[in-house]
Amino acid sequence: SDWKKMAYNGIESGTWSGPLPADSSENAAEVTRITLTSDDKGRYDGNWINIFRKDSADTTSSAGTETSIVFWFDGTGSTSQPTVSGAEAYVEVDISGGSTHDDYAGLLKSAIDGVSNLSSSAVDTSGADAFLDVTQGLVGDVSNVTTNCGDVSLAVQTAGVSNVSDPKALW
Repeated sequence: SDWKKMAYNGIESGTWSGPLPADSSENAAEVTRITLTSDDKGRYDGNWINIFRKDSADTTSSAGTETSIVFWFDGTGSTSQPTVSGAEAYVEVDISGGSTHDDYAGLLKSAIDGVSNLSSSAVDTSGADAFLDVTQGLVGDVSNVTTNCGDVSLAVQTAGVSNVSDPKALW
């Protein structure tokens, strides 16, 4: 059946305020921009970025699975790994040898690229801040990246969607 024509109480009543479901022809892997804004490595030390990696594809009955991977910054070479609620894996990003946000972003890129089903763009250092785009290896929605570091900003560039035959099952 055509899911777009089905009547749903929030949508049909005009009270729905969320995003519209993807067209059935859409497929996209989620892309998140990570921007580092400070050259002060002490502001990153012990802080983290939690990337939820898509591990399996969406199906008609459920969203695919994901794993919480915490990339944490070691600014001294001996900082202890933080504890992050719900984290399933930790990856150290040793920035102790770096001196600028460009350096730290490059080291973060290397760490991300070392994890399966994640890839990152070349680090863009053309502006005042360094940034890279992280792309999921599988299409579909995934939890948004989070951080506890005030010198890291996060922005979804492309929302992950998949063309499952009945998207209402994911709501």
